[in-house]
Amino acid sequence: MRRLEDEQAAFEAFLERLRSSKDKAEFDTFMDERARTSKARDAAEGDGASEDDTTAKPVKDRRPGEY
Repeated sequence: MRRLEDEQAAFEAFLERLRSSKDKAEFDTFMDERARTSKARDAAEGDGASEDDTTAKPVKDRRPGEY
C-alpha cells in the first residue's frame, strides 16, 4: 500500500510539473516566429516576379485534383 501511495505522489508531482511547463509558451513563440518569416519570404518573392508568371491557374470545368 505504501508503494502505491508513493507512486501516486510521484505522479501528482509529475502532473504539476507538466502543468507549469513552458512548452506551450515555447511553441507559441516558435509559431509566431515562423509566421513572421513566412510573411517576409512571401513579400520578398512577390517583389521579384508577377503572380501570373509563377502561379498555376485552375482549368475551367475541372474539379480539384484533376489535371
